[in-house]
Amino acid sequence: APAGVIVAGAGDPTREGRQWRYRLNTARVFAFAASDTFKIDQSNVDGVNFVMYSYPQHQKFAEDVLITAERSVKLYSELYGPYPFKTLRIVETGRAQGQEYSAFVGLGQALFTGYSGSGARHDIIATTAHEVAHQWWFQAVGNDQIRQPWMDESFARMSEYRYYQRYYPADADWWMKY
Repeated sequence: APAGVIVAGAGDPTREGRQWRYRLNTARVFAFAASDTFKIDQSNVDGVNFVMYSYPQHQKFAEDVLITAERSVKLYSELYGPYPFKTLRIVETGRAQGQEYSAFVGLGQALFTGYSGSGARHDIIATTAHEVAHQWWFQAVGNDQIRQPWMDESFARMSEYRYYQRYYPADADWWMKY
């Protein structure tokens, strides 16, 4: 990558000068995003590293996204089995919506629109919980997103609702209507 560009990829990174390498065993897919404006925030909860790459205008929301991802991994690990990787990278992208990949979640910049930085009644919180759920349904179970999209999305949506039931029970009815 050119100097000054940050490459956010799934897996374990090594870097030699401008050359970035990522290794991720048992991945179904590999994804990366690159930007010269990424801001990076990190946390570690229960042995899982969470890394958030956001655009400068949305870095103020990185903590909320990280907390949502941390809680999601904790809940889904209890419900479905351990998270299969040691790192989860969450990357803001130019897309409109979210997208799951192995050990990597893309969150479209449009998802941040209108978020005040508090409360759970917003796309950025719901979509983060949803996309993290795909680490079990897309990645671990290995469903076919094209031929059986109902399996891919329905289990992730159910998990998203379970997230709201656990962490924001007063908002679970909002989520159901939303």
